[in-house]
Amino acid sequence: MVMGPLNGLQQEKEWSGECPMKFRLSSPTAVDEALQLLEKSSGEVRLLAGGTDVMVGMRVGKMKPDLLINLNKITDLAGIKPSDHFDEGLFIGALTKISDVEHAHELVGGYSILSSAAGTLASVQIRNLATLGGNICNAAPSADTATSLLVLDAVAEIAGRDGRKFVLLEDFFTGPGMTVLEGERILIGFHLPPQPEQTAGVYIKHGARKAMDCCTLGVAALISMNNNRISKARIAIGAVAPTPLRVHEAEALLEGKTLAQDLIKEAAQLAEDAARPIDDVRGQAWYRKQMVGVDTRRALSKIAEELGG
Repeated sequence: MVMGPLNGLQQEKEWSGECPMKFRLSSPTAVDEALQLLEKSSGEVRLLAGGTDVMVGMRVGKMKPDLLINLNKITDLAGIKPSDHFDEGLFIGALTKISDVEHAHELVGGYSILSSAAGTLASVQIRNLATLGGNICNAAPSADTATSLLVLDAVAEIAGRDGRKFVLLEDFFTGPGMTVLEGERILIGFHLPPQPEQTAGVYIKHGARKAMDCCTLGVAALISMNNNRISKARIAIGAVAPTPLRVHEAEALLEGKTLAQDLIKEAAQLAEDAARPIDDVRGQAWYRKQMVGVDTRRALSKIAEELGG
């Protein structure tokens, strides 16, 4: 039930039904306006992007915001364009829909691993609502797009009242459900550096079923070749540690060498060793750890085929 406008943008609503609640809703049209609301607000504040997590959390009573800030009228936060942080790189706004990432014509070559990962997230209906920034800010270790962004060396752009800053995505996650976005800060989007021409990436999502399920584990691998040798190697694993993580030991092993099967097996073992899974409803720890090695080997072998290795 709408109770009346507050300062032109905000509306106080009271929900009835299974979880009655009362909260204010604000729809700023600029990042600075949203930051001002964050700075001046007291009580629990939630940012609304796609709403696929926030609205469910509110419905079941896990989230009880005093203020809900709807970011969807800030048009600068959506879309894909050239990066102003990396020459010849790409920028993807935080409010870009997952379905737009899935079908983006800009994401070719090495970037295509991100569109492939986006296509595995939930259902078509969810992908049409969910945003890339929301998927990352939710900070679930199983986030489908996180590992692909990690292997692309993504840099998160963050806005605060003290200005903008850039954080490697590897440093963005601080724990399950936790990020560096503390206090009055908003994720603007992701800057992706240019990818060498001879680059291929593969994302493998391992789960109980192909759709509508969080992954049991996820593996992303990206390889760049130069003169038949690996000039850059990136491997990231998800849902097998408190945060999505890079496997630096395996990357260092691969770089400077040819992508041979014996090397692939050794790198896969290092990825398996790096995994720190737990037992939960989606799988037992021993199984998830073993499958990290299996899926890393599969991903690297598929890349070798694609790059002619």
